[in-house]
Amino acid sequence: MAAGFVLLLPPLIGVSRVLLGVHYPTDVLGGWALGLAWVGGATAVFRPWRRAPRGQEKLVAAER
Repeated sequence: MAAGFVLLLPPLIGVSRVLLGVHYPTDVLGGWALGLAWVGGATAVFRPWRRAPRGQEKLVAAER
């Protein structure tokens, strides 16, 4: 239930901003793209860190 709400909220807010005339559609699309890039970057950075056994973070980073 909560995941559905979290996934549905940003598109609804973006569409409402355009329909209310507060933002241009390109502003909303740019915001969505920036948000997706942020999540993708954070995931790429922290995924190896989460998988490393405790105390082995440097070894995982050195393997790349």
